[in-house]
Amino acid sequence: MTPVLEPKFDRSPPEPAFLLGGGACADLIATKNWAATPLGAIETWPHCLRSAVALLLRSRVPIVMLWGAEGVMLYNDAYSGFAGGRHPELLGSNVREGWPEVAAFNDHVMNVCLAGDTLHYHDQELTLHRHGSPEQVWMDLDYSPVLDEDGAPAGVFCILAETTERVAADRRTMFLLALSDELRPLTTPADIIRLTADRLGDWLNASRVFYAEIANGMMTVERDFCRGVDSIVGEHSLEAFGPDLLAAYNVGTPVVVPG
Repeated sequence: MTPVLEPKFDRSPPEPAFLLGGGACADLIATKNWAATPLGAIETWPHCLRSAVALLLRSRVPIVMLWGAEGVMLYNDAYSGFAGGRHPELLGSNVREGWPEVAAFNDHVMNVCLAGDTLHYHDQELTLHRHGSPEQVWMDLDYSPVLDEDGAPAGVFCILAETTERVAADRRTMFLLALSDELRPLTTPADIIRLTADRLGDWLNASRVFYAEIANGMMTVERDFCRGVDSIVGEHSLEAFGPDLLAAYNVGTPVVVPG
């Protein structure tokens, strides 16, 4: 007897219309249990919330919306890239808990914008833990209130642009120009080495910076910059720093020696 195959049906609920075409974050929003958040089940979301989410999901610039007094986070694919390793757990979290390292900053944003005002920050520096460790980040941030059906602020809309690479490049350029100006009047190698080591140490927040003369497998350090470590002024065998340093010197490549 030939078995009768029953047709297979997709019993998962259809994606709400306002999420269609909204990318990967829209798919995550569609499947998340929002009943466990202050927003409640997605079927109960007011029209103003749905419209704002539909708008941000379709934008190609990073946008995050913080809804309600808790600042429940809803964002698009571009913002998920900015969030790094904090995505996707960040989606649906309360902003003060989602970004605990900048809770005070976001608390100020929520208080100001839910009172009906706007905020703008240019090259705002924050330290974020996007990939498990502290990271300096610079951003342009524009915050504005999102109104409910009665015209009262119900959420906060944030459009951001990360400017970290530009700010870092500008600061490097300014540092090199300033260093060049300071070096110009110096005439002896010893003075040039001293000043350069000091400025590089401060700029890099390094423990030690030094220049050395190398001959016959020996390294001579006449002056070094030190912060929290002992000076190594004197003569040293390259072999004492391990075979990697000697091999790198012979071929002219950089090497990292654990301190």
